[in-house]
Amino acid sequence: KTSTGLERKVTAQEDVRPALELMASEVRMASYNPNFVTDLWRSGANCASAAVDQSYRGIQAASDSSVTVEMDIDDSGAVGDHPNEIITYTYDAANQYVTRATNCGGDQPFLGDTVASGRPRTVRVLNDAATPIFRYYDGSGNAIAAASLPGAIPNIRTIEITLVAETEDVDPATNT
Repeated sequence: KTSTGLERKVTAQEDVRPALELMASEVRMASYNPNFVTDLWRSGANCASAAVDQSYRGIQAASDSSVTVEMDIDDSGAVGDHPNEIITYTYDAANQYVTRATNCGGDQPFLGDTVASGRPRTVRVLNDAATPIFRYYDGSGNAIAAASLPGAIPNIRTIEITLVAETEDVDPATNT
């Protein structure tokens, strides 16, 4: 029982660690604009149109459960012409999983999945209001309240990502 329980915890960590690393890597690339193109940023809701507020730069949408980041990773002077230049991560609390959408495409399961998908779920993401997935900070390290978003997006300098996850399977030692 102990071995099986330990195996399940390792499996959950193996799923969460690379997901967190990819999220962090993509968030770090937000606002990458090597050619210093003006009016580069796209609308977070509609990739075909320019962002209404270009001061939001590479973070077009932000909340405690979702973030949309943009970058010109192929140095073309345009955002959205490469498959991974507009990325949205969203936490679905009802189904306990995180989705990832690229270039305004449909959400794809990223960490965890819905039970209805028929695919095996190895982890469930359990963040709640006390531990939101995304927290935002200004240049002085002060937290930016979720209620002040999206207006405070231009002040974001750091994004903290926290994933609370557990294995989908019952631990035979504790029955949890």
